[in-house]
Amino acid sequence: MPTQTFFNLPEDKKQRILDAAIEEFASYPFNEVSVAKIIQKANIPRGSFYQYFSDLKDLYKYLFRVIADKKIVYLNRVNLDQEKGDFLKTIRSLYIAGLQFAVEEPQLTQIANRFMKEDENFRKEIMGSLEGKTTDFYYNLLLACKAKGEIDENVDLEMAAFIFTTMNLALLDYFLPKLQGGDLLKEKDFLVETVDKMFYILTNGIKKRN
Repeated sequence: MPTQTFFNLPEDKKQRILDAAIEEFASYPFNEVSVAKIIQKANIPRGSFYQYFSDLKDLYKYLFRVIADKKIVYLNRVNLDQEKGDFLKTIRSLYIAGLQFAVEEPQLTQIANRFMKEDENFRKEIMGSLEGKTTDFYYNLLLACKAKGEIDENVDLEMAAFIFTTMNLALLDYFLPKLQGGDLLKEKDFLVETVDKMFYILTNGIKKRN
């Protein structure tokens, strides 16, 4: 985590450093990012960088907390009470919120996508306490819905949470290459259409009905 010295900086300077780091990590994999490029873009001395972060990896870890916090803002827009009693509708809304984050925060999404291609041990080291948070989120949501009688008693919650987490990642992989390019309104329509295609299969299956 950054030092208290970093957190004591004026907001505009903190943001300048984060913007420089985000631009670099969105453009290159971790092993090709350099402190030199970040401090040049942020216009700070090298010595100051090490007053704020122990090393490049420390900054990288902090960026994922920033990403997580920003994504939570999108997920919190979903009114869970309004969709009470329909678990799949809740998941659909959460998926749409996640894709909306991807559309409106392309650099942060690119950082996350690059990260998923890194070595598994490296990913675990970077994520630390964030590891497994998404699966835990879905598990707790499933647990609450099961207690309310909203889902089948025979559903294995751990397996279901894993499936919803994996589908979330797969949906992002499917969606991002197909973005319409620049027109945010079209992209919003496209992301809803993309999620609905997945949930049609999830709800109805693929077997032909008579």
